Amino acid sequence: VVGSGSRGVVLVKSFSEFVEKFNGVVSEFGECIVQDYIPAGGDAFGVSVLFDYDSKCKAIFTHKRLREYPISGGPSVLRESVSYPEIEKYSVKLMESLGWFGVAMLEFKVDPRDGKPKLMEINGRLWGSLPLAVNAGVDFPYLLYKLVMDGDVSRVDSYRLGVKCRWALPGDLLYFLSVKEKLKFIPELFNFRGEEIYDDVIVLDDIGPVLGTLLFMVSSFFSKEMRKYIFRKSLV
Repeated sequence: VVGSGSRGVVLVKSFSEFVEKFNGVVSEFGECIVQDYIPAGGDAFGVSVLFDYDSKCKAIFTHKRLREYPISGGPSVLRESVSYPEIEKYSVKLMESLGWFGVAMLEFKVDPRDGKPKLMEINGRLWGSLPLAVNAGVDFPYLLYKLVMDGDVSRVDSYRLGVKCRWALPGDLLYFLSVKEKLKFIPELFNFRGEEIYDDVIVLDDIGPVLGTLLFMVSSFFSKEMRKYIFRKSLV
């Protein structure tokens, strides 16, 4: 399966529009799924889990999306560690029923029409917002390594709440460029005083990923396909 942060997602508002756009999506991206559209207005959450060889949950972590790009739906550029028992219990039960082994991240969106969280997708791999879980106290890569090497690992289900992590380059920068009232957003973009916040890439003691990201950003501007993807418009 090949995928990349909401690329290939198309919103259709009628059956005729579905018929019109379906073949184009399949020809460009391959097999796809059709989902009900959850209107904007509800919060979005991710539940990250690790299951052992007996499909028992060994680690769980939940985050709330605070910003994402594109604004109407895409990878999160700012997120916060939270607790949400309802979707956590559902996630564990679902993955147990699948006989799951390893890591996964389940995405939910609260439907503003009834206030209920709806399952959007399951990412059966390590996920883009992983640095938040690690910084909040749940080191999924290390736990997975220990599970594979030792055959078992102690359960981890507690972590620090209110920890934030952002994807500044280029995610939050693209978000800033896409909002209409940029001057009003500037204070919020840089107002992290008194908050425990980290960055997905920018780490003072490891400059390598930062340089790699900057080189990628520069090279992307010379690629028509990458420019189309990076500056893609919202779905609505």
